[in-house]
Amino acid sequence: MAPAKCGLNKKLPEAPLFDVGIYSLNRLPLISRREPEHFSAFVSTIDHDGRFNEVEESVSWTMKFPSGIVAACNTTYGASMNGFFHVHGSKGWINAAPAFNYDAFA
Repeated sequence: MAPAKCGLNKKLPEAPLFDVGIYSLNRLPLISRREPEHFSAFVSTIDHDGRFNEVEESVSWTMKFPSGIVAACNTTYGASMNGFFHVHGSKGWINAAPAFNYDAFA
């Protein structure tokens, strides 16, 4: 499959959440050392130019952990994003940018 078509095929598990959003989804339980007790999400498609006929363009979700940690996450195929990870805490913050670097098609 050509790079421009990657992630846009409904038959493949490559929608934005499974392609790039999975990194946040995977790392948050590692950081909190617990699994989330609540998860909610929504999908959206803003660009109706044909690229997103089979998969969603964007996914946003929140996860709440037993410790009180609340994570707000977003991933999209509709915009160029640098893939960052930012954590705000009561005693400081952590920032990783780029956090999910992937240059296979560069």
